[in-house]
Amino acid sequence: MSIRHGHKAYYDFVKFPRGFNKTGDFTLKEADLLTHFGHTLVALEQRQLQPLNSEELHFVDVVSGLTEPQTLLEKAWLKYIKLSRCHRAFHGLCGSKRSLSEPVVESDSDNDDYFGD
Repeated sequence: MSIRHGHKAYYDFVKFPRGFNKTGDFTLKEADLLTHFGHTLVALEQRQLQPLNSEELHFVDVVSGLTEPQTLLEKAWLKYIKLSRCHRAFHGLCGSKRSLSEPVVESDSDNDDYFGD
């Protein structure tokens, strides 16, 4: 791989406070790649760093939407972008198919005696 390593380990404590490898969203290899190359990839994406070789130039084309990702690093970065910058849907553990506009019907049962009424 000829993309430059970052000058230090990359972490996103805002979106992934426990680290990339503890979220369950990334494989161990993807988390490792994001940690080692993240600073370089951010700089390339934001045009703060000029591509030095064809692999870095291809990465810039991928994040610009001009071409499809080919390497695991490019795919991991696109996954990171999707998970960190796009709205995530929240799915609660309990759900109901009942519409909010439907009235709640309480039944008359013998449970009133339980509460001492």
